[in-house]
Amino acid sequence: VAYSLFRVEDVFYAEAEPNIRINFPFDVVADHQAQLKTAEKLVGAGKITLHGIHQDSWYHHPWNTVNLWCGIGAVLPGNGLGFYPEAWGKYPSYDERGLMKAENFPGPAMNFQLDRGDIVMFRSEQLHASELNQTDQTRFVVSMRLTLDQPDYPEKHLFDYRKIRFQEGP
Repeated sequence: VAYSLFRVEDVFYAEAEPNIRINFPFDVVADHQAQLKTAEKLVGAGKITLHGIHQDSWYHHPWNTVNLWCGIGAVLPGNGLGFYPEAWGKYPSYDERGLMKAENFPGPAMNFQLDRGDIVMFRSEQLHASELNQTDQTRFVVSMRLTLDQPDYPEKHLFDYRKIRFQEGP
């Protein structure tokens, strides 16, 4: 993907572990929020629980990454990912848990549909959020961040980004 999109022929940096993101139909899991929160502690936020509106740096990812978000199955209106284009270039305030403060209104969300294998690429600082799954289908996607430059961490260095050299193979 890095080569086909950016024509990188030498080095780039990629998140060491891709993220599998499962979004269950809300009406199925509405009564099981405590169990989902327990599972979230094991697998991490946003993997089987919804991520609120955020920029990835709020969770200690580098400022200078792009996010590749690929549908393993279909991503439908009502179970996808929302972007907030009116908020581009703005840096809303957030709390220590990475939750956007209520006084920040990012404007309306833009959503999209993906077929299996489709990829959306976006700058990780674009405000985005999980969409509450209002469909009867579980959504499965894999996401991963990469950067063409050395990762520029905002504060803590919590996530492992590996230097990838094409000449050394995958």
